Amino acid sequence: LISMHADEYRVNGGVGFSLEEPKGILAFNESKDFEFKDERPCPFCSDEISQLAAIINKTKSQLKLRNNISVVLKGGLLTHHGMGSGTAIRLACLEGLLVLNGINAQRNDLITYSNRGGTSGIGINSYFDGGLIFDLGVSDRQADFQPSSKAQQPTPPLLLQRVNMPNWNIGLCIPKNIKIKSQEEEVEFFKEACPIKPAETYKTLYHALFGTYASAVEAKLELFGKSIKEIQNCEWKFKERSEYGQALLDYENILYNLGVICVGMSSLGPLLFFLYDNINTEVLKEEGRKNKFDILLTSFSNSGRQIIKS
Repeated sequence: LISMHADEYRVNGGVGFSLEEPKGILAFNESKDFEFKDERPCPFCSDEISQLAAIINKTKSQLKLRNNISVVLKGGLLTHHGMGSGTAIRLACLEGLLVLNGINAQRNDLITYSNRGGTSGIGINSYFDGGLIFDLGVSDRQADFQPSSKAQQPTPPLLLQRVNMPNWNIGLCIPKNIKIKSQEEEVEFFKEACPIKPAETYKTLYHALFGTYASAVEAKLELFGKSIKEIQNCEWKFKERSEYGQALLDYENILYNLGVICVGMSSLGPLLFFLYDNINTEVLKEEGRKNKFDILLTSFSNSGRQIIKS
C-alpha cells in the first residue's frame, strides 16, 4: 500500500504481483444451501466462513438464482499470511455460483458482489489477469483506513497499469513460529498505524513507481531488488514489519546471508518473498528446516485464475 496519509487526493493504492504457487484449488457442485469445506493446512475460521456464506447467499438472493453451491477448498494458499487468499477465494466462490447457475460471470459484477477492493486493487485485478498490478486506490477521503477484509467502496480502485513480470527466480519464506494476525488484529493495526507522514507516502510512491514498476517493465533485476529493499524501510511497510519484531529480521538475515538479491514482506505478512540468482537452493531449504520456516520456490504468474468445467 502507498497512500496511507491524510491528504486531498486518493487513499491506499499499491503495487503487487502474482505467483504460480501456492495455489488454491476449489471444487464446486450445486447444492440447496451454501456448504464450505476447507481442507487447507491454514483454513478459514468460523467467522470468516460465515462472512463468505453471507456474501454468497446475498448474491444468490439478489440475482434470484436457483442453485446454491457446495465448495471444497484445497491447496497451499494460506489465510492471514499476506497471500491475498481472502479476495481470491471470495471471487472464486462467486464465480462458481454464477457459472453453476448458467450465468456468464462479468468481471465488474463479480468485483461488486464481492465487496472487495476497498483497500487495494491488487487482489481483484490479479485474480483475473496475474502479472504486476499498480493501482491508484480510491477517491473517498472520508473513509477510515481499513484492511481489505473490512473496507468497502462503491467503486473499485483505479487501475493504473498491469504488466507481465519477467522470468526471474522467486521464492517464499513461510515462518512457522510467528503468530499470524486475525481480522480483528488487522483492523486494530490500521487504526494505530494510520495516517503516516505525507513525505513517507511520496517516498514509497517514488520507489514503487520509478523502481519496482519501471524495473519490472524493463526487466532490470538488480534495480527491482533495490526498490524492494528500499520499500521495506519506508514508514508504512516498516510499521507492518515491526509487528513481528526480531523474529522476522532473523529470517530475513538468514536469507541475505545465503545470497538472495532482496527480501520483502507481502502485505501485513508474515510471509516473506525473495528473489535469487545462482544460489544453492538445497542449502536454502536445509536452512529452513533448521530454523523453523518453510521454503517454497515458485515463479511469477502472468495469467489469472483457470476455470475447468467437468
